[in-house]
Amino acid sequence: MGDSNKLKIVFVYRAYESIGIEILSAVLKKNNINTELVYTPSLFKDALVDNRILYNFFYNEKRIIKQILAKKPDIVGFSSLTDTYRLDLSIAEKLKKISPNIKIIFGGIHPTVLPEKVLRTNFVDYICIGEGEQAFVELIKDIEKKNFYTNAKNICYLKNNKFIKNPIRPLIENIDKLPFPDKELFYNKAPYFSNYYTIMTSRGCPYNCYFCNNNVYREIYNTNKLLRRRSAENVIEELEQGLKKYNFKYVIFEDDAFVSQKDWTIKFLTLYSQKIKKPFQCLINPRNIDDKIAFLLNKADCLNVEIGIQSMEESIRKDFLNRTENIKEIYKCIKSLNKYNVPFNIDHIGGIPGEKKTNIIKSFAEYLKWKPNRITYFYLTYYPGTKVAKLAQKIGILSKNEINKIENGYGYSFEHGGNVNNKDLKFHDKIRTIGDWGVFFPKVFRKILFNKKLFNKIPPGHFTGRIIPAVLKTLSGNEIRGVYILKKYIYHLFRGGF
Repeated sequence: MGDSNKLKIVFVYRAYESIGIEILSAVLKKNNINTELVYTPSLFKDALVDNRILYNFFYNEKRIIKQILAKKPDIVGFSSLTDTYRLDLSIAEKLKKISPNIKIIFGGIHPTVLPEKVLRTNFVDYICIGEGEQAFVELIKDIEKKNFYTNAKNICYLKNNKFIKNPIRPLIENIDKLPFPDKELFYNKAPYFSNYYTIMTSRGCPYNCYFCNNNVYREIYNTNKLLRRRSAENVIEELEQGLKKYNFKYVIFEDDAFVSQKDWTIKFLTLYSQKIKKPFQCLINPRNIDDKIAFLLNKADCLNVEIGIQSMEESIRKDFLNRTENIKEIYKCIKSLNKYNVPFNIDHIGGIPGEKKTNIIKSFAEYLKWKPNRITYFYLTYYPGTKVAKLAQKIGILSKNEINKIENGYGYSFEHGGNVNNKDLKFHDKIRTIGDWGVFFPKVFRKILFNKKLFNKIPPGHFTGRIIPAVLKTLSGNEIRGVYILKKYIYHLFRGGF
């Protein structure tokens, strides 16, 4: 255990950098609480590759546990997604067996949705629901006082086998008051992250897509005002400090809808062009793009924008995904981006119930006409608590057994098959292959889409259909995220996968 006068929390995270953990670490350090990180690169189980044989070869759980215990933590914290829940729980179980006095805290979307289910595994002491900055500080101070049955809001635990769920505190309204992220936490473990400064200018999202965790948070906090935006000056100050300290090459804005507030966007991009001057990428909703915003994105050196389209079938978009922007708005967005030479990626979701295969083929033919930088193919996944999962259950697509499997963290991620049934998976894999290769040869692959014989000859394999074109597109220079994933593999493979 750590110094009795100063508790130490060790975070465990895998594959990527976590801004949430970095901010939490900064808050805890301000309150004289030690924080450290055990990071595992999760080679061959990430957005690029999901190969169980290679993953199992390089993944060393015993080493991770040894690293955690070597830091002598009082508390171990996990930010757990449904896709990582089984792996996180396995580590928690073994830690509890070796050192039962260590307190285990789970936060993140999966335990937020299923706090009692996670606690009843008996390997987790506390769940933090939703935003954790204030809750973690209060909980850790109570643990320090040996007050293990805390009243800290947002915290859940078991008391004499009874599930205790403390009230939920309001969302943090003024997020300018939060400290800047503790970037050193991740940069010390994975130096390649420092070339690509990840940042969020907001929390939440103004939209309520049924497949996204933001509709879960709307229910938890009982609010339609989930979006909170930092001031433009506050974001610029963080970037200026980061640039001075790390001399990063690129910026990745991780906001769910980066340009959703026009006045803020105009002010921010103007300041960014003057003071930061680094290529960046961001995520956008097509509704928010017009000529003015596209012009400013170009002027600010936007390397590419990622557009959530998901489907070109309007009734499907509206009824099953709650994507309320219409097709005209999508065309208007594409026209503005092309007019001002702003490269863009298109996000599509495969496996939506009721969507006809002929319409998916037509959608991809249309995408290829637009000449996107990349078409990113995701698979519909019924994550716990999401409205799309509830709809699927209501119309009989999901059985109780399937729901139980999902809630226990079994299944494939939205990047690698999701909940698309095996009968349709080959078709969707072929479409994904056409999308990935079609951006290089749009005319050729548009013809293949409408030629049944040629379509059937498309190999659905992950390596040829996804990895090779993704690497080629990364090497072309417009894929910031792809570059740091490649650097991750190079860095850790030379170190034996660690």
